[in-house]
Amino acid sequence: MGTRRLAGTAVALILALAAGGCFSEPTRPAPISRPEPAPLIALPAAADEPTWPVGVRTLDLRRGLDRPLPTLVFYPAADPDQAELTNRRRLPQPTDGLFAPASHRDRATASQGAARPKPAASSEATTEAKRTAPAGPTARDKHAARAGHTARTNRAARTSQAERASQAERADRAERVSRPVPAELVARVAASARAGLAPATGRFPVVLFSHGLSGSPERYAPVLAQFAAAGFVVVAPTYPYTSEFALRFRRADIVRQPADARYVLSRVLRLNYTPGDPLWHRIDAEHIAAVGHSAGGYTTSGLFTAGHDPRLRAGVIMAGWAAPGAFAGAPASMLFLQGTADPVVPMAVSRAAWKLVPWPKAYLLLRRNSHSTYLQPGELGYPTMKSTVIDFLRWTLNGDEAAGRRVPRMVYPGRR
Repeated sequence: MGTRRLAGTAVALILALAAGGCFSEPTRPAPISRPEPAPLIALPAAADEPTWPVGVRTLDLRRGLDRPLPTLVFYPAADPDQAELTNRRRLPQPTDGLFAPASHRDRATASQGAARPKPAASSEATTEAKRTAPAGPTARDKHAARAGHTARTNRAARTSQAERASQAERADRAERVSRPVPAELVARVAASARAGLAPATGRFPVVLFSHGLSGSPERYAPVLAQFAAAGFVVVAPTYPYTSEFALRFRRADIVRQPADARYVLSRVLRLNYTPGDPLWHRIDAEHIAAVGHSAGGYTTSGLFTAGHDPRLRAGVIMAGWAAPGAFAGAPASMLFLQGTADPVVPMAVSRAAWKLVPWPKAYLLLRRNSHSTYLQPGELGYPTMKSTVIDFLRWTLNGDEAAGRRVPRMVYPGRR
């Protein structure tokens, strides 16, 4: 009997323990171990940190007899300590500009020097000539002499004029072909660009820059050198009738500048296929952008008309307005920059051009900036302008998504 009680007590105790275990707090499963994300090998370079040294050269280009287009080219260069110079000529002294103030005719006349006087005839020879001369010419002889003298004079005048023109043209070519970079320009951008440096290895996208009225590539040289340091070949022509060096300033000539820009671009791209040229196989001809300020913005917009080159993938317009027929053809991303205190191109004007763009676009307002203050190093808005434009170019031409995330918010018309 006692044995049965002990057995029953043991069974009851076991059941109680089992029942209590059913209502105890369940044990949490061990967390699944997940590998930590691998660290980035290299962070994208900041837009305000130059990556390459910068070289600069000049090209003597001309579209027709009356449209000289001297062009500055800034490019990523090799290490200055290791690269050989491609142009060892001594730089000239600072001048007033790329166009000499003297005319071709004055330069040709000066090169010829003063005419030497003819030696005077002796008195004996003069007396002998008078003694042996005929009594006098007849009327017919006088008429023939006058006609012959007139013909000889006209012929000599035409010959002299042709010779002067030919000599002037030769002097002009000798002066402008392979022109060294002006020393004044080198002094301005000595910290960031050097003349004659060999280009860096690789292929670099092209940025075509157009200056504003009464401007020149020299005035924008510090900015253009920064663009080149970021990894772009920057091409900057001097337009013949709207630059600060123009002998005859014509504001209305801006309507012809888009054609000038296309011509300059085609000539520079040709260097990529010219053996022996420093830029041979150094240009990425499939990725091109156009940048312009003020009237150069008008010129830039004129490049994006119907049928434009599809390799032109991006545009930057700073305080500019739209040319007739602009923003048609192959899509291209556009960036507009505008100072809120611009007295030359009001915000409404650039905003109207921005509204015409049917492609991806962004509009950046630079507060308390005037027409060009943000293009001058050390001025308000310059760091924002530089970093934004460089990021935009890296995004649209190089496919740098990290740079694209730093660009102001893009608007995509037609996308919902």
